[in-house]
Formats: sequence, C-alpha cells, structure tokens
Amino acid sequence: MFPELFVILPILAAVALGSYVQTITGFAFGLIFISAVTAFNLLDIATAALMTCSLALVNTTVALRKRERHTLWRPVLTVIFFAVPGVLVGYYLLQFLGASHIKYLKLTLSAVIVLASFLLLVPPKAGKGVSSLPVFAFFGVLGGLVGGLFGVNGPPLIFQFYRQNLPVVVIRDCLLTIFAILCAVRLVFVVAVDGMSPFVGIMILLAIPVTYTVTLLAKKFPPNMSDLTLRRGAALLLLFAAISISLQA
Repeated sequence: MFPELFVILPILAAVALGSYVQTITGFAFGLIFISAVTAFNLLDIATAALMTCSLALVNTTVALRKRERHTLWRPVLTVIFFAVPGVLVGYYLLQFLGASHIKYLKLTLSAVIVLASFLLLVPPKAGKGVSSLPVFAFFGVLGGLVGGLFGVNGPPLIFQFYRQNLPVVVIRDCLLTIFAILCAVRLVFVVAVDGMSPFVGIMILLAIPVTYTVTLLAKKFPPNMSDLTLRRGAALLLLFAAISISLQA
C-alpha cells in the first residue's frame, strides 16, 4: 500500500533536516529523524531505525565523496572494531530484557547523556593530546551497545570525539566514517533477520533523493560557524537526544 501524502511529507521534512545537520556536524540524522517521526506517531521505532540506517548510509557516503578527507584512521578503526560486536550484543540483549528493564536503561542513558552534553560545553584544554586507543575502544563498545539496544549509537561516540582537542572538520569526518560502517552493518543484519516491509522500502526510495540533494547543498553551502559554536551545537543536540530517549521510556 502506498503511503498517504500527509504521512510522506512530514517524514521527508525530518529526513531533510537530519541530512543537513549530519553533513555539517558529522552526526544527528538518527537523533533528529527518530525523535521527530516517533513524537508525531508517524512511524514506530523499529521502522524509523531501519529507515535511519538506510538513509544515514546515503548521507554519509555523499558527504564524504569527492571531499578532502580528515579522518584519523587509528581511532576510527579501533572504534569500528569494538562497536560492531557491541551492536550485535545490544540487539540480542534487547530481546531478553523486559519492558521495565528497558525503561530504566533509557532513563539511565538519558541522565548520562545530559551530563555528557554539559561537559561538552567546556572547550578542550589547549595542548591536550588525543585520547589513547583503549579509551576509543571503550567508547566503541559503549556506542555499539547503545546502538543495538536503542537504534542510536551516536551519543557515546559524539561525546568521545567532540571532547578531543581536534578541529571540528576532523571530528566530523571521523564520525561520518564510523556511522557509515555501523549503519551498513546494522542494515544488513536487521534485513537478514527481520526482512523489510514494502512500506519501508517505498519510504526509503522516496527519501533517497531528498537525502542526496540536501547533503549536496549542505556540502556546497555550509553555515559560517566557528568550531566553538559547532561544539556547543553538538552539546545541545546531545541534550535533545537525552530528552527524546527519556520520553520513550
């Protein structure tokens, strides 16, 4: 059955906003899209998460294409290596936990994200080095578990990268690369296990041109913002994510 127009348009609007913000900051597609469509009861969380994986993969691929790369490969590959098993463990853990346990997990996660968002408002100290690889490995596992449980693996990784004393352009490309790989893994895994309904397939096909176009526009016409402003924006988006997750509890 083809989706109704009053369902399609707000979903595509959420896709456009998520695509633009993620192209600029390196994250936030899932935070914005899932929060918007579930808040207005346009999609259930499972459907929204599947669409997020598909469209975020398009966004990250287009955002990184034909652009000078600033990726720090050792931290990125370390995060991916430890995050992928975390996603699978989190997904299966979700099947065994009761509704009450999930509720308390969401509330706890929200509190941690709120704390992290306030910590991000403090700029990194000048001259401070990048965290060691074991620290990135820890946040990779944590990000994978959160992604497997809630469909949004961003918050731990966003906090870890944005607290580094690095230019935002480097942080952005690192996060885009990580999310591209994790989205691809989760998409293949979920489709192989649960399949994809015709409704989801149609919505993804309708949303791909929007994602592609908005991502190109964001690359060509980025906002004129300082690194400090973008870091503060990242903190506010994390706070928004915490509120969204707590409302789902």
